[in-house]
Amino acid sequence: MKANFDAMIEADNKRLVFNFMQVYYGSQLYYNVTIMVDNKPLLFRMKKVGEDNWKIAPQPIPNWIYDTETKLASAIKES
Repeated sequence: MKANFDAMIEADNKRLVFNFMQVYYGSQLYYNVTIMVDNKPLLFRMKKVGEDNWKIAPQPIPNWIYDTETKLASAIKES
């Protein structure tokens, strides 16, 4: 897994560029993910769960981002 990378992913019926940045909070590994929505940056976190599983950490973000969780997790695994 790369520490920082961009991935073009289909979400909300569009091809969007998601920027991933690896961070640790204590001993927990996360990716901060940023995407531009309506010309404003939207930041959310994905948390490593188990050996090789990634989930969006609970937070107030649009539902369509939660709908792309599998694609986002695949992008992290393939980086």
